[in-house]
Amino acid sequence: MKRTTLALAFTFSFAPASAALAEGKSVHDGKWEITTNTQMPGMPFQPPPRTHTQCLTKKEAVPQHAPHGPQDCKVSDVTMEGGHVTWKVKCSGAHPAEGKGEVNYHGDTFDGTMTMTAENPRTHKPMEMTHTMHGKRVGECEEK
Repeated sequence: MKRTTLALAFTFSFAPASAALAEGKSVHDGKWEITTNTQMPGMPFQPPPRTHTQCLTKKEAVPQHAPHGPQDCKVSDVTMEGGHVTWKVKCSGAHPAEGKGEVNYHGDTFDGTMTMTAENPRTHKPMEMTHTMHGKRVGECEEK
């Protein structure tokens, strides 16, 4: 059960990167629907896909995972070349982890991956998780 709890805790939320990025001709500002699949080798089951919406812009082009659990994650080293975005992430909290991600924007869609490494609370050995993401633009961002 602890493995299950750890698996769900890592479907975390982190603040979008706000670094000034070069204008990406393939990134379309707007509301995006993002589906994330998580794979964790050695787990008795894999978590189901999670879908959420997020406002993405040329300046904040790093997709978040669906919020779940209290994690404090910081995004750094964001780079963008055209529609290719890469970043690093480091999380503190109940289950510290770190990793890196990348997405490739194709107009109104994107595909990407993020790998995270954390300590397995049962074995105290490193455990790697891979999050595969697919996004599609579904409209304009809502005004706050």
